[in-house]
Amino acid sequence: MLWVYHIYSNLNYKGNNPFLSSLVGINYIFLINNYMILLSLLINLIFDLLLVVGYYIGKILPNFLLGLSLLLSTVLVTMYMFIPVMDIFSLNLQTLAYHFMVLPFSIVTSDRKSISTGSKRFISTSGKLNPYYITGFVDAEGCFSVSIVNKKGKTGWGVRAEFTVKLQKLDLALLYKIRDFFGVGVVKIRADIESAFFSVTDLEGLKIIIRHFDNYPLITKKQSDFLIFKMIVEKMARQEHLSLEGLNNIVSLRASLNWGLSEKLKVAFPALVPFKRPDVALPVSIDPNWLVGFTEGEGSFLVSVFKSNTKTGYALRLKFQITQHSRDAELMKAIAVYLGCGGYKNRSQGTAGDFTVTNFSDINDKILSFYVQYPLLGYKLVSFNKFCQVAELMKVKSHLTQEGLDKIRQIVL
Repeated sequence: MLWVYHIYSNLNYKGNNPFLSSLVGINYIFLINNYMILLSLLINLIFDLLLVVGYYIGKILPNFLLGLSLLLSTVLVTMYMFIPVMDIFSLNLQTLAYHFMVLPFSIVTSDRKSISTGSKRFISTSGKLNPYYITGFVDAEGCFSVSIVNKKGKTGWGVRAEFTVKLQKLDLALLYKIRDFFGVGVVKIRADIESAFFSVTDLEGLKIIIRHFDNYPLITKKQSDFLIFKMIVEKMARQEHLSLEGLNNIVSLRASLNWGLSEKLKVAFPALVPFKRPDVALPVSIDPNWLVGFTEGEGSFLVSVFKSNTKTGYALRLKFQITQHSRDAELMKAIAVYLGCGGYKNRSQGTAGDFTVTNFSDINDKILSFYVQYPLLGYKLVSFNKFCQVAELMKVKSHLTQEGLDKIRQIVL
């Protein structure tokens, strides 16, 4: 019921703030999405009934109703062709919602200029994603992998190189943008785990991928994996993997890629000497578009409501956070210097660390301003927009009242 009330209250919004109006539009789309699913089920039921009725009518009055049967058949075929389209539309409606309802608008506040997402600083004149954005995104979510498996042939082994970017299905539209940027590869959906991924496996396509990262290098430790991956692909292009000597060289490289060799490969190649991983130096500078792409994968815009000795009994905290493996601790510290706020700390357990910003002035003056000027393009934009709404309410102290706190709770649901 609270969800229904939230939609109702937003649909009755009468203000002229284009940002809030865009959120109203999203609620319309989410509501339509539910109706589309119900309508699809209803049409399927009608089809089944028509088929049964048509079967018995055809047996009883085959000549008298021949024309009517042909008409019904035409209608059925047309509707059956429409159903998959409607199902796909329903499936991707939420994914596309923010592209049509949020991206066309700018976030406008009393002390900030309106920044449109069509800014040439972010998207090139050809409409493609900024190349540094791509690199930042891959630094966060990309993977360079090489599989070595048993295969009939001279060496008894086959080698397969693959570049992938895996995301939640809600970011399907962004994956298609990445595919269009490179002009190679495929996008596939894993319905069982609600995820999708962009993949490139053919050598010609991988050459295009490698050329991009040669021109716009990765700046996390993932650059070491890329350089090893590149050497393996180059050897495959020269067909060195088809000889025993070349295969051994590739396995040596593979031993230093990602998490190393499987137990099966360690047994099969016991005398192997792993290749020394290349060193990766800190970048001289951080491109803002790289940081946006990296945030798209590793960043979080968090709103916490917790009990406190206040008039309402609760307090509110905003936190911007980027999480990364502790091997990139120095890069995270460099991001803190670049943004001029926040700090980095290793987690007490595990191998990760967090760059965080919790000071409200820093969030309002630096973090929000940065991501308004350099907008997010993925589904995380929805989280950022909610984050902005809460920040605006906090600026006018609305979070100190019960009414304002209730409104914030509705926003972050």
